[in-house]
Order: sequence, then C-alpha cells, then structure tokens
Amino acid sequence: MEFGLGEKSSSYRDKLQTEMLKRRVLFLDEFVGPDIATTLNQEFTLLAETPEPIFIRISSNGGSVDSQMAIVDSIQHAQRCGCKVVGIVYGHSMSAAFNILQACDVRKMGSSAILMVHGITAWTVGDLRDINAEQKLLARWHKEQAQLLADRSTAPADSKYKTVEFWLTILESNTPVYLFPDEALEWGVVDEVV
Repeated sequence: MEFGLGEKSSSYRDKLQTEMLKRRVLFLDEFVGPDIATTLNQEFTLLAETPEPIFIRISSNGGSVDSQMAIVDSIQHAQRCGCKVVGIVYGHSMSAAFNILQACDVRKMGSSAILMVHGITAWTVGDLRDINAEQKLLARWHKEQAQLLADRSTAPADSKYKTVEFWLTILESNTPVYLFPDEALEWGVVDEVV
C-alpha cells in the first residue's frame, strides 16, 4: 500500500479499512454521531454473520446519546449472534464513548489512556410539559446507565462501585469524572490495562 495525497491517500484508506474489517477490527475514533453509528451498525451486522470475536478500538470524546444507544444496540446484536466484543481504548474514551466501552464483553485500555464519565445533558425548548417530558427521559436514561455500570463493574461485590446509587450520584451531574488506568481497574470499568 502507498501513502500519498488525493486519490492515492483515499485509496490507501479504503484498502486499510477493508483489511481491518477482514481482521474483525472496527474503529470509533470520532464524534459519536449519526454517521459513525450508521457505519458501525453496518460493520457489526456484517461481522456478526460469523461468531468470531470483534474488536472495537476506541479513541473518542463522546457525543450524542442517541447515537451511543444505536452503537450499543449494534454491539448487543453481535453478542446475541455469538460474537464476543472486545473494546480497546487507545488515547481516551469519554462520555458516550465510555458508555459504549461498557457494553463490550472485554474492556481494555492502554497504560496512558483516560476514561471519562458524566451525566447526560439535554437542551429543551418548549413549555413546562416539554421540560417535564425531557426530565422523565433523562431520569430513565440515568437509571438504565447506572444499572449497566453497577452490573458491569468487576469491583468486589461489597464495593460501592457495584451499586446503582453510587453511579446515580456520578450521573446526576455533567461534571466530568476522569479515570486513569489504576482507577478504572479499581472501579471495575475495565478488565485489563495493556
């Protein structure tokens, strides 16, 4: 493969992406939005046709909760088809990308990687009914996310990190909580530092 500009560069990227798909490696290395959600949905659907492990390499600041949920649904589809999904963080996995990592069967992070979790935010325009509806939606999303994080935590059974209440406290605020590898292991949000 050649490195180059223009068409050569585009051709190289296409060949590289094809080769990575053959190796069952996907990438989440951009804003979590509709475009990457569509791409990953297609790739997970394609790869789920054979029950071999799928690797998703993550380096993202996060993004939209709707797109996050679409990607998590795609991961869960592959899991139901018998594929183990391995999430590997290189660089950072923040916000929506952190939540996507938690849906993976195996969660790994690099020794210099950073994770970040915070609550979901919303911008509602409308009257009191609109605001109440948005509040109901956010409360449900926070409860579901807190349950997932408590269930997925590999911390000891009597640890606060295994409780929904602990995670709800984190998620009720948009204040970022950064986790370095040692903290991520302690909290049970990764299985291995590589």
